[in-house]
Amino acid sequence: MKKSIHGVLLLLIMGFSLFTMGISLTWNYSTRIEIEDTNNPLKTQSTFGAWIIIGGDRWDHDKLPWIKYTTNETYEILISCGYDPDEIYYLFPDGDWAAECPYADNYTDKDGIEYAIEQWAATNVGAGEALGIYMMDHGGVDNFPIPGVDLTANELDTYIDNYEASSGNDQVIVIYDACHSGSFINELSQEDRIIVTSTSSALNAFGVPPFFWEAFWGAVKDCDTIGEAFEAGEQNVEALGYGGIQTPLIDDDHDGIGHETDGTGNLPNGGDGNDALNVKISRSILCYLHLIIEMIPLRIFLPYTAKYIPIFAEIQNKSNIEKVYVRIVPPNWQPVIPDPDNEGTMGADNGTYWYELEDPDGDGNYTGPYQDGKIAIPPNFTRGDYEVNIIAKGVNGSYAKVESTYWTVNDDGNPPEDITDPTIEIINPLTGSAISETINVTAEGDDDQALDKIEIYVDSVLKKTESMPEYYPYPQAIYSLDPSELGPGQHTITAKAIDKNNNSATHTISITVQTIPGFEITIVVIGCFLIILTASILKKRKNLIKLI
Repeated sequence: MKKSIHGVLLLLIMGFSLFTMGISLTWNYSTRIEIEDTNNPLKTQSTFGAWIIIGGDRWDHDKLPWIKYTTNETYEILISCGYDPDEIYYLFPDGDWAAECPYADNYTDKDGIEYAIEQWAATNVGAGEALGIYMMDHGGVDNFPIPGVDLTANELDTYIDNYEASSGNDQVIVIYDACHSGSFINELSQEDRIIVTSTSSALNAFGVPPFFWEAFWGAVKDCDTIGEAFEAGEQNVEALGYGGIQTPLIDDDHDGIGHETDGTGNLPNGGDGNDALNVKISRSILCYLHLIIEMIPLRIFLPYTAKYIPIFAEIQNKSNIEKVYVRIVPPNWQPVIPDPDNEGTMGADNGTYWYELEDPDGDGNYTGPYQDGKIAIPPNFTRGDYEVNIIAKGVNGSYAKVESTYWTVNDDGNPPEDITDPTIEIINPLTGSAISETINVTAEGDDDQALDKIEIYVDSVLKKTESMPEYYPYPQAIYSLDPSELGPGQHTITAKAIDKNNNSATHTISITVQTIPGFEITIVVIGCFLIILTASILKKRKNLIKLI
């Protein structure tokens, strides 16, 4: 009887061992992720206690009306976001324009800025709250032009340090919109600070109109986080043709080095953006729906003798629209870069043509004012490719993502034979990524005439086909990839774009599904358990024999 009991125990131990080995073998083929999650973290409510707005001015007062416009509008945006007037301290230069700044509390000079930060903010920002500072000016390397002697980055940092020391609060967000504003990042960067600049240290900013400011603060009004607003501002600069000559930067990892968004237009990037994606400026919980440009025409071919051009834009959330514009960029247009010898000269959007579109029926379908929804040709109409940007502004001051189409002007208005391959790019994941959980494989394509479809292949097997509509914007092709359906090791993902004339192009990346070395760990743990269990049984058996 005793031998039978011992035999059963040994069988149970062996069975348990095989079972755990099976578990460990199964675990060994599970996978893990080694790329960052592309989903933004949950938004937090605003913790700002007060804001300081500072409008600057250069010696020649150049473009001061635009500085006034952006600072006044920023004040009104903060009010609409739930801030009281006594929670905002607004400085603007003295002079003729000061009368047009009815919200201003003081004049912009060093004494006024020092008082606002070191004294006013110290008594108006509660414990645990953040201070926000918005600055707008021509700018310059390591200086903020103001009447009298310019403010340096070191002086601004000293004012903020003194504020933090006297108030006990160390959460400060600085948004500096000016040429060479990125030169302030290294000096201002510290723990618990977020620094946003509209361009880098070496480059100018274009403020007429203020493309970064429009989209950034528009996103703030839509209740987006600072990180999301930064993404919107940078995207607006890129979409309107200023990418590369104006590079917005953000620093919130406190290393003194600012970064743009990643290659897909998202944060975080280079360690920056994680904090900003968690901080909201708006206190409002009642936010407008984002404006979305749903439909605009594909490329149009026109004879150079044309007098009017058809244009339309269909906008989602039509009740929120204030204005819709078409911006026409002529062939071979280049932004007018300010004279580098005249440091800190704010750029203007020269050489483009703007028209306001109309919606007479109130149905969200905006068209030109002439002849069945057309607009008149722009000045100096010539052969070549025109880029056409659609810009929609909401009643709350927010902006839709800019969408673009094209006009090709030639002799007869007919499209040429389509022998050009489309373009295609996989924007997620990045090549070389190691994955373990379900991700969205995302591809974008375009064509010089009309795109037909995008296909996504995994290891040469077709997984997704996305047909393209007869209008812009083309949708992304998205395939939900579950790595558990793949074996461990390297795999390929290919996106293929095919146009209406059957021209095609592909983009292929590689990913890796990696295994976890769990088997060995499990065997060690289970082995130790079995040794202890067996020793215990043998000891009890020995004691039992002694008793007998």
